[in-house]
Amino acid sequence: MIRLFTAIDIPTAIQDSLHQLGREVRGARAVPADQLHLTLTFIGEVEDQRLQPIHQALAAIAATPFAIVLQGIGCFPPRGPARIIWAGVQAQPLLHRLHSLIEISLIPCGIAGEKRSYSPHITIARIKTPSGFDRSLLQHHAAFMTEEIPVKEFVLYSSRLTPQGAIHSMERRYPLTA
Repeated sequence: MIRLFTAIDIPTAIQDSLHQLGREVRGARAVPADQLHLTLTFIGEVEDQRLQPIHQALAAIAATPFAIVLQGIGCFPPRGPARIIWAGVQAQPLLHRLHSLIEISLIPCGIAGEKRSYSPHITIARIKTPSGFDRSLLQHHAAFMTEEIPVKEFVLYSSRLTPQGAIHSMERRYPLTA
């Protein structure tokens, strides 16, 4: 069995900035800089023999390159004890289209789409002790915004869960060429 998801890679300089921001969160574990990404679809645990059909389905996707802008810092859930600190993404119809194309392409592989609506974000920290989280950090970084990040490909990652957190490994890259 292999645990899979698709994502967009983020430039190293932005990963480093987001990691530093995640380190500011008291009572939280910052996501390592090299593990920061924008998830497109969570595929989940699949048998090894389903990997090739998944590769073929993803390789057949025709999508146009586009750009994204990261903007704002927030938390999940938005009310009550926070568990996740994230960087948001400005609305980008082509990002949502790519997400939909991936979900649709995976249906013949027996992969059902997620039930909840797609909420693009980059997880930057996981809160271990919610009582220690100071929400003023969100206001302090409310103006966070990056320059445009060109998106010319998406990536299939495998993920291995460890006591220190998930370790992601790149399986294959898929260029956007429509």
